[in-house]
Amino acid sequence: KEGDRINAILSAAGVNFSKLIRVFFLLFRKSYFFIVFISI
Repeated sequence: KEGDRINAILSAAGVNFSKLIRVFFLLFRKSYFFIVFISI
């Protein structure tokens, strides 16, 4: 039972982590293009 609960928590954390990475990457890409556009 303990292992099942830990497994569920880890899988949920993994899903949230991949979402966070995707959002962070999109924000970074937008801000990077913005910085390049300003510096030209």
